[in-house]
Amino acid sequence: MRGSWLGAVGIMRKAFVVLAALCAASVCARANDVSPPIAEGHYIFLVRFAEHRNMMGGQVEVEIRGGHILVTSKPNASVFPAGVVDEGILLWHATSKQWIIGENKADADIAEVGGCSDGPYVVDLERKVFWTC
Repeated sequence: MRGSWLGAVGIMRKAFVVLAALCAASVCARANDVSPPIAEGHYIFLVRFAEHRNMMGGQVEVEIRGGHILVTSKPNASVFPAGVVDEGILLWHATSKQWIIGENKADADIAEVGGCSDGPYVVDLERKVFWTC
């Protein structure tokens, strides 16, 4: 009888560990699962500078599809040469409370973003602004 009781405790302990891991994973997933405040589509964003917040840098075209973001510049439309300016995964950076263009999902937890850091570019989806240095 004692052996069956210990076996039941072991099974319960394993079930508790699995349940706790699932709950923790779902809480973490919800914390990082922020929906963009903009629909998928094609947009024109203004280019702004982190060090000169009132200076304008022209416009870029932004396309958002399925969590992917593509930023391009037309000839003479912005401070960037014509072509792809940046491309990647649209991620919510909870620490800075900003949307970023990441290379992978781990970029959502990177220490520094935007401005003149080495981190990912920041995009203000509500105001349609692409931030650069």
